[in-house]
Amino acid sequence: MKALIAAAAMSATAAAAQPVPMMNAEDPVKLHAAMTEMGYAPEPLSLGTAPSTVITLRGISYFLILGGCTDAKACKTVMIGSRYTDVVNPPLDWVNKQNEHYDLLKVWVNPNGDLGYAVQAPAEGMTRRNFRALIDGLLNSGTQLGKDAIEAKLVSTP
Repeated sequence: MKALIAAAAMSATAAAAQPVPMMNAEDPVKLHAAMTEMGYAPEPLSLGTAPSTVITLRGISYFLILGGCTDAKACKTVMIGSRYTDVVNPPLDWVNKQNEHYDLLKVWVNPNGDLGYAVQAPAEGMTRRNFRALIDGLLNSGTQLGKDAIEAKLVSTP
């Protein structure tokens, strides 16, 4: 019995010692590779001042921008978002109410008048699990935001 308990304890210790897969924003190329490994199929990486890419989820294109970078490396934040092109020039009081309602989501009207939304998080220490949770939160909140816009009769029809 003692041998079984000892074996279980060693197994648990070995499992705890396994490295946690990280999202490496220190090197945007490695972050891009990690997103590919996770199945997000990002478009080619743009290595400007703020490295960026696009991923498509559930048929919707999302931008991913790394912020607070030095020489396109050592980035401090990850921002992922999209827009609703059929919600044009929503009333700012409605947009402000959405910002009060959503904890994770930031909502705005972009220069084209479309309803934009995004999540942003610190990049340092972000695990793959955290990254996936950030995207899941974006998808869930973005879907609800769309439903809220429909309910408020803000969706334009062609």
